[in-house]
Amino acid sequence: MKNWNDFSLPLHITQTDEYLKAFNKKVDYYYNQLNLLTSMSSLSKFKKEFTASLKKLKNQQKLIGNAFNYYLKGRQQKSIEIVHKIIKDNKDILIHPIKKAYAFKGNSMYVDFEEELDELYLVRGRIVEPHKELPAEEMLHIPLNMRENVDTYRYSIPGVPGLYLSQNSYILWNELRNPSLDQLTISNFDLKELLNENIIDLSYYIELFYDALEHVETYQLLDKQILSTIKTLRVIPLVIACSVVYDNNSNRKFKVEYLFPQLLMQYLNSKCIGIAYRSTRIQKGNLTSANLAIPILDFVSRKKYGNIIKKIKVSDSLNIGYFNSFVFGNSELGILKKGNGPSAKSRGYVFSFNNLSSYFSFNTILPVLPAPTYDNMVNYAHSLFYYFDEYLLFLKEVKNISF
Repeated sequence: MKNWNDFSLPLHITQTDEYLKAFNKKVDYYYNQLNLLTSMSSLSKFKKEFTASLKKLKNQQKLIGNAFNYYLKGRQQKSIEIVHKIIKDNKDILIHPIKKAYAFKGNSMYVDFEEELDELYLVRGRIVEPHKELPAEEMLHIPLNMRENVDTYRYSIPGVPGLYLSQNSYILWNELRNPSLDQLTISNFDLKELLNENIIDLSYYIELFYDALEHVETYQLLDKQILSTIKTLRVIPLVIACSVVYDNNSNRKFKVEYLFPQLLMQYLNSKCIGIAYRSTRIQKGNLTSANLAIPILDFVSRKKYGNIIKKIKVSDSLNIGYFNSFVFGNSELGILKKGNGPSAKSRGYVFSFNNLSSYFSFNTILPVLPAPTYDNMVNYAHSLFYYFDEYLLFLKEVKNISF
C-alpha cells in the first residue's frame, strides 16, 4: 500500500530505496496543500507567520535528505550532527517537560503548551501464557545485566535497555501486533515523579492540522491556537521521517525506517530522557496514539534497572483476556468493591460499569473530542480497552519497586 500523495500517516514503502523518494513526495504534498491556505481570507493576518513556518519546513526537508545520504555513505556522525541541529533549532516545538508535552494531553486539533498535567498513567504489557498475570517487578524493562537480550526497535539504542509505555491498552495491543487477549497482561505505570523531565515530542497529529486551519471557523480556534499550529508546521518533515512503515515481510538486517528514530535517540541524556512518538500500527482515526520510549542510559553498579525505578510506580499486571471473559459485561458482578488502585478512593472503593466516570489519564481527555475513534471504527469510549484501563486503575495498587 502506498500513500505518498495524501495526508495520512504512517507513510508506507515496499523497498528500502523508496524511502527518500516517498519522504520527499509526502513532504511536498503537505507543503503544497498548506501553501494554498496562505491565500485564505480567514488566515490573511497570519500570512507572515505562515510563510516563515513553511520556509523552515522546506529547510528541514533538505536537512533530513542530507542526513539520510550521509548515513548511507557511512558518515553516521555527520547524520547525528544534522539531526541534533534540527532538534536544537526547533526546541520550542520538540522539547518539553512531560507535563506540558502535546503527546499525553489528547489535544489533536492544535498545540497548547500552557496546560500542565498533574498526573500521568501509561501502560506496559507482556505476552504470556493464556490468562497468566505477572508481579510488578516482572513488568519492567530488560535488566541492565542482560543487555545481550536487547532487541532492535524503532526507538532504540543498540545494547541499551529501554522502557516502552503506551497511552492506553488499545495502542499497546496494536504495538504488540494484536496478540490474543488472553495472552496479554498489562500493568499501570505512574509517572507523576517524571512529569518535570524533558522529552522529545514527535506525536503531533499533523493530518488534522491542515483541516483545522482550512476550517478555522468550524474549529473555533483562537488566534493563539492558530499561531501555535502554524508554528508547529515546520516540524512536519521530522514527524514524517519517523513515521515510515516497510510493507515487505522480507527478513532484513538494516531497517531503513528505523534510521531517523534511532538517530534521535542519540540526542537523549539526563536532561532529556525520552521520546514520545505516534504509533505506526494505527492507521486512521481522530485520537492521538502516543507511546513513550525511555532508554536506560545510566549504569549503576549492582542495580538491575537503573535509577528510573526511583521515580516510577508500577502495578501488578492484569490479564486483559481474563477481564474480557470474566469481568467485562458480567451482570452478576454488577458492582465491585475490592479496588486498591489509584482511582479506588475517588470511586468510593466501588466500581460499576454503569455510568462510569473517567480517571485513567487518557480517558479523561475524551469528552473534549468529537466521536473519538481509532481506525475509523467503534467509538473508543465504548470499547473493551477503555473499560479495561479504568478497571486496572481501580483494582491494582501502584507501588515503588526496589532492587
